[in-house]
Amino acid sequence: MHCKDVSYWGRLLALAYGVDDSEICQIKTAGLLHDIGKIGISKTVLNKRAKLSEHEFAQIKKHSLIGHSIVSSVPALSCSVVEGVLYHHEHWDGNGYPNKLAGKNIPLVGRILGIADAWSAMLMDRPYRKSMNYRQAINELMRCSGSHFDPDLVDCFLSLLKTVRIKIP
Repeated sequence: MHCKDVSYWGRLLALAYGVDDSEICQIKTAGLLHDIGKIGISKTVLNKRAKLSEHEFAQIKKHSLIGHSIVSSVPALSCSVVEGVLYHHEHWDGNGYPNKLAGKNIPLVGRILGIADAWSAMLMDRPYRKSMNYRQAINELMRCSGSHFDPDLVDCFLSLLKTVRIKIP
């Protein structure tokens, strides 16, 4: 469910941002595969209800590298798909992972999927927390605009939400 949501929102954001059709197709695929590396992470860590230790969080952070290793070995997948899997946790301010890229050094597919991934995750129950409502998730995107997320893409995403008629309490 989460990967389908990331693919859906990533595709819509890319379309709204004016990305060309062939790249939108790659973003859609990257959204479906963005968390494939979690197959290499312990289920105990993935499903933990309490706060993760530093060691456990370091394990979680490896999922993008594991996923990159998997998808980069598939010749049929484009560079954009591979970049989306690898870079969807990079932050605009350079404090993300795995490579601490910042700003426009983060490939567009990674910046788009970062927003789509966060949006989907915020709206879903997780083992360690309940889901946010739309208003809370929007506020979190706005709060993290310019730190975690590309501010231009956040603005585009917020405009997009108005067009898809999400009811905000």
